[in-house]
Amino acid sequence: MEKKEKIPDAKEKRAYETLEQRKKGVLIRKAQFEDLPDIVSLYKSVVKGMQRAGIIQWDEEYPTREVFSGDIEKQNMYLYILREKLVGAVVLNREPYSGYSLGDWKYPSDSYYVLHRLCVDPSVQGQGVATELMYFCEDILREKGISCIRLDTFSGNRPALLLYKKVGYEGVGVMAMRKGLYFLYEKKI
Repeated sequence: MEKKEKIPDAKEKRAYETLEQRKKGVLIRKAQFEDLPDIVSLYKSVVKGMQRAGIIQWDEEYPTREVFSGDIEKQNMYLYILREKLVGAVVLNREPYSGYSLGDWKYPSDSYYVLHRLCVDPSVQGQGVATELMYFCEDILREKGISCIRLDTFSGNRPALLLYKKVGYEGVGVMAMRKGLYFLYEKKI
């Protein structure tokens, strides 16, 4: 009798993807202070790429080295290392901006974290790095017993808007910040 290949369930699939990441030379880990020069360089590269694309979300005023230092100190910045090169970063904390009070949150009583400052080096954009970082954040929050993620993104950042929709985030409102309107998103995990 022919043996049928078992279709992995969601948990097995995450483990498989982790194995695949290792095969590709991917490591996702917490940022350390010795990473700071590479983090600053990564974000500068991302800002230049955004500006070339007409996305005015970030600039020399934000995010800054001081912001990154605070993220590292609080141990809530994660780095995506591809073949020993930093190519992505994300911050996950419990610090919503004041404008989050404007959100029509679907899960207002659920425990949640906020995703901030997701970025991917322009040289590897479109290769799934941001998606992997998003799923990584969901996995570590599930392990902590957190049931929801919230985030915001600049209304003019089309690639980010498409990413969040693709990975299942729902729009719940709009807030204004220094650069204009930002859309608020939420996902039950």
